[in-house]
Amino acid sequence: MNNNLTELVYIIDMSGSMASLTNDTIGGYNRLLEEQRKLNRENPSLKANVTTVFFDDRYIMIHDREDLDNVKDITDNDYKPLGMTSMLDAIGKTVASVGWKLAETPEPERPGLVSVTIITDGYENNSKEYNWTQIREMIKEQKEKYSWLFTFIGANIDVEKTTYDLGIDKCMSATFSSTSDSIGTVYTAMASTATAARNITATSGSISDVKIATMAALDSIVS
Repeated sequence: MNNNLTELVYIIDMSGSMASLTNDTIGGYNRLLEEQRKLNRENPSLKANVTTVFFDDRYIMIHDREDLDNVKDITDNDYKPLGMTSMLDAIGKTVASVGWKLAETPEPERPGLVSVTIITDGYENNSKEYNWTQIREMIKEQKEKYSWLFTFIGANIDVEKTTYDLGIDKCMSATFSSTSDSIGTVYTAMASTATAARNITATSGSISDVKIATMAALDSIVS
């Protein structure tokens, strides 16, 4: 296992209700990426792979475990809100894809931490391939067997119930409002979380230490 390598996985709602936040989402996510590139420049020993998934009733993987240094910013050609909310399918496909690829990776090359962040502004209403029970079991396995970190950030829904149904720790969740200011704080918090997680993992810190840092960042989100 390589503690200097972190797997950053982002599963981001692109359903029609996100249309008013298109520019804020694009700008916020690109700032997050730049913060992580800056961390690489400041500490060249640190590395990260990035997976970026956008979902509505489609499933679009923009970055597939790409080396952060090679990841390009997203544009409005990538992020085009439309359609319904197939959140469970997006989570299931992404966790399965990342998990399978890591299983095929030699142990010394596997990341010290896998961090999965899910963002949505509405209720699941369209998944066809996965149900709540299947996703809960998938998340449970990755958390308990491989110490993956899952974070859930939601708007216009009962976040506490949704995290419970997904099997994500309540303390690893946050609520935001569908405004420009709020989505800005979401991505600022996500950048802080990624930075803390990478630094803590590189110094052989525990998953509990990463969770504490994540909780502190999530507390800053404006709801």
